[in-house]
Amino acid sequence: MSSNGNGLASGKNGKKRRRRILWSALVVLLLGGGAYGVKAALSPNHTIDPSKLASAERGDLARVVVATGKIEPLSKVEVKSKASGIVKKLYVDYGDRVKPGQVLADLDKVQLEAVVRAASANLQAAEAALQSAKATLERNKVDAEGPDVPFLKLNMERAEQMYKDGVMSKSLVEDAEKNYRLALNKQVSAQRNLLVSEAEIAKCDAQVAQAKASLENAQEDLRNSTIISPIDGLVLSRDVNVGDAVSSILVLGSQATLI
Repeated sequence: MSSNGNGLASGKNGKKRRRRILWSALVVLLLGGGAYGVKAALSPNHTIDPSKLASAERGDLARVVVATGKIEPLSKVEVKSKASGIVKKLYVDYGDRVKPGQVLADLDKVQLEAVVRAASANLQAAEAALQSAKATLERNKVDAEGPDVPFLKLNMERAEQMYKDGVMSKSLVEDAEKNYRLALNKQVSAQRNLLVSEAEIAKCDAQVAQAKASLENAQEDLRNSTIISPIDGLVLSRDVNVGDAVSSILVLGSQATLI
């Protein structure tokens, strides 16, 4: 019994030693493999793909949020023409970005330019009529003073006295009287015409003012035939085509936001 017991104990001890040897060998292999891997990684001969390398930089992280919605502008501007006419050119379309003062469209300027020329001619005519009325007033002022009347009156009285003295014929006396009466009538007529001339000047002044206003309106219409953007924004819709009569031309939106 004792010899069998010793044999069993000896067999168990042999198995334990073999396990320890196997575990020790496994640990050695693992340590050796790890050391080799570290050495290979640190070895200067070990090359890394350049596409997998990058310089470290400080920066902000961006977070992207995906959401569904629609773009709505904070404000909308409907662009209309102050002048009437036909659209000749369009320079922008739906979706285009525009800046303040950018030309959006042009109207046909032929008729508008003709109106400007006619208004300018009317103004020149009104100004000429005003100058003529002023000249007439000045003549009436001079005639109203009757500068020749005293001389012609004295001449008539002298002729009458000479006729009485028998040294002048009747016909010469009549001529002197006629000249005096003509000068006197001219003076009286000029005095009456002073009020008429002043009224004519007031009328011409009003016509000049009206002609100036008409010219300014025509020039303003011509300027307004070029439609410009009032805001920095996006073209949301285009309501006309070339050749259409103007109404609403474009709708612009500014500062769009997602809702």
